[in-house]
Amino acid sequence: MLPAQFTKLIAELEHLTDSQTRYVEKLLKGTDS
Repeated sequence: MLPAQFTKLIAELEHLTDSQTRYVEKLLKGTDS
């Protein structure tokens, strides 16, 4: 992933709903099936 794409992705994370945020956290922690 290009640095500019990563920066855009991080900026978009601010617009997630609470449930979407929890889902991303699970994915990053590796606790989602």
